[in-house]
Amino acid sequence: MKRKKAVTLTTAALALTMTVCGSSSAIAASELTAESKPATQYTIDANQEVYALLDFEDTEEFENATKGLIASPDTLDIYDENGKLVWSQTVYAFLDQDAPDTANPSLWRDTQLNHIYGLFEVTDGIYQVRGYDMSNVTFIKGDTGWIVVDPLMSVECAQAALALVEENLGTFPVKAVIYSHSHVDHFGGVRGIISEEDVQSGDVQVIAPEGFEKHAVSENIYAGTAMGRRASYQYGTMLEASEGGETGSLAIGIGMGQSKGSTSYISPTLEITETGEKHTIDGVEIEFQLTPGTEAPAEMNFWIGSKNALWMAENCTGTLHNLYTLRGAQVRNGNAWAEYIMESLALYGDQADVVFQSHNWPHWGNDTIQEYMTNTAAVYKFINDQTLLYINEGYTETEIANMIQLPKELEKVWYTRQYYGTVSHNSKAVYEKYGTSMTGGCLPLLIQMPIIFALYRVIYNIPAYVQSVRGYYETVISHLPSGYQTQQAFTQLAEAHKMVGEKFDYNNVNTVIDLLYTFTAQQWDSFVAAFPAVGQAVTDAGVNAVEAIENMQSFFGLNIAYTPFQVIVNFFEQQGGVTLGMAAAALAIPILAGLSQWYSTKLMTANQSQPADDDNPAASMMKSMNITMPLMSVFFCFSFASGIGLYWVAQSVFTIIQQVWINSYLNKVDMDDLVQKNIEKTNKKRAKKGLSPVKVGNVDEMLKRMEEKESREESARMEKIAKTKVQVEESNKYYNQDAKPGSLAAKANMVAKYNERQEKGKKK
Repeated sequence: MKRKKAVTLTTAALALTMTVCGSSSAIAASELTAESKPATQYTIDANQEVYALLDFEDTEEFENATKGLIASPDTLDIYDENGKLVWSQTVYAFLDQDAPDTANPSLWRDTQLNHIYGLFEVTDGIYQVRGYDMSNVTFIKGDTGWIVVDPLMSVECAQAALALVEENLGTFPVKAVIYSHSHVDHFGGVRGIISEEDVQSGDVQVIAPEGFEKHAVSENIYAGTAMGRRASYQYGTMLEASEGGETGSLAIGIGMGQSKGSTSYISPTLEITETGEKHTIDGVEIEFQLTPGTEAPAEMNFWIGSKNALWMAENCTGTLHNLYTLRGAQVRNGNAWAEYIMESLALYGDQADVVFQSHNWPHWGNDTIQEYMTNTAAVYKFINDQTLLYINEGYTETEIANMIQLPKELEKVWYTRQYYGTVSHNSKAVYEKYGTSMTGGCLPLLIQMPIIFALYRVIYNIPAYVQSVRGYYETVISHLPSGYQTQQAFTQLAEAHKMVGEKFDYNNVNTVIDLLYTFTAQQWDSFVAAFPAVGQAVTDAGVNAVEAIENMQSFFGLNIAYTPFQVIVNFFEQQGGVTLGMAAAALAIPILAGLSQWYSTKLMTANQSQPADDDNPAASMMKSMNITMPLMSVFFCFSFASGIGLYWVAQSVFTIIQQVWINSYLNKVDMDDLVQKNIEKTNKKRAKKGLSPVKVGNVDEMLKRMEEKESREESARMEKIAKTKVQVEESNKYYNQDAKPGSLAAKANMVAKYNERQEKGKKK
């Protein structure tokens, strides 16, 4: 009874919170209203460069997006019970034209793809409704009914999707609902598919990965209000699609945007707790693979062996995803993300005929699947590893974000394009995940600063902090005669040193010690001449106190309490008995400090793969810092006590020795051997669970193949760059003729006519 009550309360809280979060009413439209402006020349030029970078003649993704189409309404507008528009594809009818100057042509193309909506057959017995919300809803046919996967974000959209399925495939009961992960766009529409009564009666199972409800609560209740508000900005829910497409909203990479309907929740009845766990649901055997810490804290893929179909949840999406989403959510693990994709490939890749997911469209054919999953994993692995490399080389978060660029081979792949996530934001996410901060590059200095300040104070007044040293001065003071003569002598000395002038109190032991501590060797001679008893003062240990004091702060003849600048000035003014050797030693300290820091920085960047590029702001900044920081060290060490400078030099030398060892070690590391050792550890754990071993190819060989492929295609690519823009304009005109503007037929016609033209070209 208690559990039922708790579940009911959780359900109510989630439903209420997500209804608020999913609504854009929290932000007034007036707050987001801004006068649209034409594209600047900079924007126009930047967009034109995209045409040169990417192959717009490649229509493979259009073929995938239209494959298996069963039905699509001419218009799609979904309303709630109050008549409010919660989802529309009709407003995007302008997409048949070329991208305007204000729109990135690559994002425009992605919007065209996401505008392809309707009911599709993935493979025999598996169907998807796409384009009815930000995510896809999947229907798997069982013996007696449907297994529904990820019932969209809004109840209204889920109801419309189910109606489309029933209209074209017949009416069957829903036997189970599967939540792939703990984000609201994958379960918020559940009450548009089933009811709480269906679940309570046992007629419907609700299946989710381990920890699903905990993380759903964490994301949608604890920080729900803030995340809902931020999501409104991230997804542009208040932006309207303009009639001509020159202003307003476009797709967000993983869909057309967020629906604005009501959200709901029903608690899971079955949690998947381990990879390899199998369940037969309405006659369909499904094998689950847990992928925690990837796109969501609780997430899972699954395999349907009878269909050779691999479900990748949101771990593969047909676009670069976020390691940190701007709406808020936990930072994701790029390394784990890549490893789980490769684990899926190792477990099921050889058998898979189709890979499908909760966003965008499936991919068919084993060779295509292998490439699709490998490239997707490679992107997250690359961002993760490159960021860590630069972190360890001492670069800051912003510097790294500006430095990392995907390899050309990955940058030009359509399904790894930066529509939803970006390389720069993802690198910042990696930076954050590993416990660094925006001050990370200054961390060694920040750690040293308290030590330097303390050392500075101690060196300038050692007797105040070191009792054994203070004892020597107390011995000297104890041999001073009392009386007016002594007072006058001290007053003159104090005035000469500009300490306290006439207010000097020789009866205050601390004040007298402070004065004596500033004496040069010549001043000690004068002092002893004035007070002969002082020269005879001997400590309890039998050591002459004056001689001990003179030698105490001497380092190879150099007074470490003096600044190098002061020593050099005293040399030229013939004060304090400063010799040429002492002056040279004082001058050497700041010079050595600057040189040692410069060499230390050089060693830290020795393994840096990013070339110094004058056009790269981060690279230019780092080049300037590598020059200015050693110069600052020289300046500071001139101004600080020589003892501080000696500490600075010693620390830099230690860093140099440490970095030489690190570089030597890294040069000897074989990455393939390291990867293989990690794989062996993983396989030992998997063997204990009765799972098949993970297989990963040779990294160097994979990179070599990628380089060879890029080299072979470079000549052809350069030719395309010159004519791509013209070809795009001709293609759009050709592909869309005889088709209703804004219709799905125009896009389907695009694929058909492309194939037709290609066939004609082959015959010639």
